[in-house]
Amino acid sequence: MSPYAGHRDFENPSPVRRNARKRHRRGQSELIGDAVRKRTIPLARGVNAS
Repeated sequence: MSPYAGHRDFENPSPVRRNARKRHRRGQSELIGDAVRKRTIPLARGVNAS
């Protein structure tokens, strides 16, 4: 699956939403890695909880 897979990205052109979708596709472990790099650990916990 390509990181841009699916027509939903085009339906929702918001870059913030698209990035969130891409991160979800990559998997939680990668998402946690991004959170640590960006120092947004509380946000990562919220995403993992849901």
